[in-house]
Amino acid sequence: TDQQRAEIAWFWRASPTAIWNPILRQAIRSRGLSLAETARIMALFFLASADASVACWEAKYFYNFWRPQAAIAHAWPGSGWMPRVTTAPHPEYPSGHTANSGAMAAVLQTFFGDAPGFVIEATSSQTPGVVRHWQSFSEGVQEVVAARVYSGIHFRTSDEVGVRLGRQVAQFVLTHTLRPVRPPRVP
Repeated sequence: TDQQRAEIAWFWRASPTAIWNPILRQAIRSRGLSLAETARIMALFFLASADASVACWEAKYFYNFWRPQAAIAHAWPGSGWMPRVTTAPHPEYPSGHTANSGAMAAVLQTFFGDAPGFVIEATSSQTPGVVRHWQSFSEGVQEVVAARVYSGIHFRTSDEVGVRLGRQVAQFVLTHTLRPVRPPRVP
């Protein structure tokens, strides 16, 4: 319904880090990890997110694509269409929210699987008291893709490309940084 779409749009106005960080903590608690394992996963999670932001913002200013509000106003002058959420004053493509969400979810999926074996509970500072429930991390990613479209601030392609960019950055981070240390072999 339109009410559900509006609730999802408002929920995802919060920073993706503010939404995914408690989910990371839920996953870590579910496994009883050591301090070293916890620190490594948390560092990879935030490194992937930060690097996804850098890649996303470089792409935004390379492509310099207009937002739906400008496109619709150009195509249908006087339509009066407005997005649900205030349009940001920077280029639309790709979506930063989905790039970050894609990166953070990819790290979570690597360590905990897509369906971690517990109901994922997501909260947002934008909708106090509202808790979103997912069985998998990919459900959360698909929801943020939809939310940015429901908000009226992104085209779906930009959201999907953002997720793909975030996943690719996460894969690079997971492959090349903070690799596990193996004990030296004893002769």
